[in-house]
Amino acid sequence: MTDTTNVQSLTPKVRHVVFAVSVSVSVALGLGCVTASYLLARIWFALWWIGLSALFWSVFRTESELANNHLCTIGQVISRRRTKLGIEVRYSYIAPDSRNYEGKSRLGKWSEFEEGKSIPVLFNPLRPEISKPQGVFMFYRFETGQ
Repeated sequence: MTDTTNVQSLTPKVRHVVFAVSVSVSVALGLGCVTASYLLARIWFALWWIGLSALFWSVFRTESELANNHLCTIGQVISRRRTKLGIEVRYSYIAPDSRNYEGKSRLGKWSEFEEGKSIPVLFNPLRPEISKPQGVFMFYRFETGQ
């Protein structure tokens, strides 16, 4: 079996611990927002609650869309650099429409993304510009279906 065949048969599995922690953080901040005795503390908790809950929901929604409706291909790391928000990796891949697409990701381990290295990329077949490298999903992990 080739690498491409293995990549094509990926099965998404929810990372229940990550999901539970993100829900717990949102609930705790929401409770802090409601139960804090000082107005400034309530505002502080509310801002964090809204911001983190929106971030968790956005990431989960995007990853769910890709995990449940994806095609896989082998992409190539174009560049990587360290930023204040973590590691930024740019990669390219060719979709079935024979067009070259580029993507950017901010998660992952520095050692996984050496320039020129091949990486598995999941993309939406209806909108190939929406993609993510397999190893950077927050709420999902992928198992090869053999």
